[in-house]
Amino acid sequence: MSDYGGLIAGTSDAPLKLMFDSMVFDVLIDSSGALEAFRAASDAGRVQAFTTHVQEDQLADAPEGKQARFAEVPRTCVPSSVFIVGVSRLGQARLGRGAVYSKVRTDQGHFEDAIIGETAVSEEMVLITDDRRLTRRLREAHPSLEIWTSHELLASLLA
Repeated sequence: MSDYGGLIAGTSDAPLKLMFDSMVFDVLIDSSGALEAFRAASDAGRVQAFTTHVQEDQLADAPEGKQARFAEVPRTCVPSSVFIVGVSRLGQARLGRGAVYSKVRTDQGHFEDAIIGETAVSEEMVLITDDRRLTRRLREAHPSLEIWTSHELLASLLA
């Protein structure tokens, strides 16, 4: 695991841009001290968390109590980097080449994962996910994309 050049530890002036997969929110609110550590790193300008409408829609489907806790995670919703008819929302997605998207999605779907991956690549963000299938497919499609698990994120935050 990398600490991405010490960015979370505060040794860089530039904040670390993180694209959160939806499952990361559960880890942040359920792990002791994780949300507080992330908020402190965010408030100090060491990290910035991002989502797309895809993750926000998934979070909105959670039980009400969890939605309130998810709202405590500081983040910015950015337009996705590819527009997919039937999935993307007008005004919340951009037209893009979709090179990564087309390699990540499968015949069985996984449209949302592919949108998240495409956006992380095009926005040069570190993707935080525990989805091994997504990680494998993204590493094949775009080997230079930095991908961390939620546990790697926690280790950096709580170090």
